[in-house]
Amino acid sequence: MERIDALRDTIARLGESDQAFARSLLDQAAHRGLSSKQMAWVDKLVARAITPKAAPIDVREIVSFMSNAALKRPQIILAMGEETVRLSIAGPGSRTPGHINVTSADRTYDDRKFYGRIGPDGRFDPSLSMEPETMTAIVAVLRAIASDPAGTAAKYGHLTGECCFCRLPLSDPRSLHVGYGKICARKWGLPYGEKG
Repeated sequence: MERIDALRDTIARLGESDQAFARSLLDQAAHRGLSSKQMAWVDKLVARAITPKAAPIDVREIVSFMSNAALKRPQIILAMGEETVRLSIAGPGSRTPGHINVTSADRTYDDRKFYGRIGPDGRFDPSLSMEPETMTAIVAVLRAIASDPAGTAAKYGHLTGECCFCRLPLSDPRSLHVGYGKICARKWGLPYGEKG
């Protein structure tokens, strides 16, 4: 009962959608009781309510960089520790058209983990279910891209041997040296450099 009372006491600190979910849990707790999975959500919502909100993360340079790409559906794949991160602009049929989705880079949609999205204003809104360690790593990758798109793309190319934009293997000596392909360099407005 203490956990339910804690949710009732902190509900006003939650965001709008979390408040609606919390109210539904409280209603169900009063009538039928809650399952163990629902009680876990009670704990998560209380934790969200009492955890101080982090300052917004501004990565508007990423919005500008991706918007200026000469591509219909630009995407970037970059290394993040043991995983990779995929940035892609949501299409017109999505719930948030024009936002940049930040996900894992799994090839199939159903396998991707959702880390958050970057709005047109450049603010990164992380997924509420993201672990703190993952959040720290994601923010580091986003800040790296925002501060040096070409350098971050090159690091990924040197690390993996593939272009972070098209995911094709780098085979040309100049592409291997630069860290991304000639066509992608042109489409993204990046320097292509000289042969290594």
